[in-house]
Amino acid sequence: MGDMAADLLRGSTSFEDEEEELQEREKRASLAELWDQENLEFVLADPKGRAVIHRILSKCGVFTASFQGENTHTTAWLEGRRSIGSEILLDVLTVQRNVDILMRNEDEDRQRQIGARYD
Repeated sequence: MGDMAADLLRGSTSFEDEEEELQEREKRASLAELWDQENLEFVLADPKGRAVIHRILSKCGVFTASFQGENTHTTAWLEGRRSIGSEILLDVLTVQRNVDILMRNEDEDRQRQIGARYD
């Protein structure tokens, strides 16, 4: 049992203590989110970083339909992958608006250069 729960059972935790602990947790969560955003900004600042992110999004099926007709299990599996990719894309667009267009254009240029598609 956590310390806070044990304190509550004993009745020794005040409202102020609980409020302080909640504020501390929110502060840590905000700092972690800021850290993640800064790291993502660093990755997106480089064409190679954008290429990696675009490749991950492609593998997740973000740019394609997940529906597989009668095969509901495959559709559900593909939709799960797509859901993760959508979360990543939302994080990316939160950090740098419209970078998805840049990544797609860079990917098309890469594909023209190598003459292959790897989706």
